[in-house]
Amino acid sequence: MIGADTMHRLRREWWLGLATASVVVAGCAAALVHPTAQDARWAAVRWPETTLADLQHGRALYVQKCAGCHNLHLPEEFAPEEWAGYVSYMVADAKITPEEQLVITRFLASASARTRDVQSDDAHRPAAR
Repeated sequence: MIGADTMHRLRREWWLGLATASVVVAGCAAALVHPTAQDARWAAVRWPETTLADLQHGRALYVQKCAGCHNLHLPEEFAPEEWAGYVSYMVADAKITPEEQLVITRFLASASARTRDVQSDDAHRPAAR
């Protein structure tokens, strides 16, 4: 049987662990760029129906679905065309729906393009889907 002191210590450790995890997730999310109108223009060349709101939703989903299991990769870590493969690899583990996969990929690819200064008129590049 577990004593009252042990239960109190276990609860305190659990809450401390939860608070630490929350701070880590918040810190990672804070370093993550926010989508801009420039990102939306770049994305619209590849995916005409994509809006700034879609990219913002993609960022929120990326934080929500991915930061709980690992440190977030910053968009500039990979080229825009590489993100589709990385997100696809994580679909099952992160329980990402096909729609979520699209908006997360579009956010990461467009943010990567901005950090790499890839121009909007690169329409000849293959689109990440």
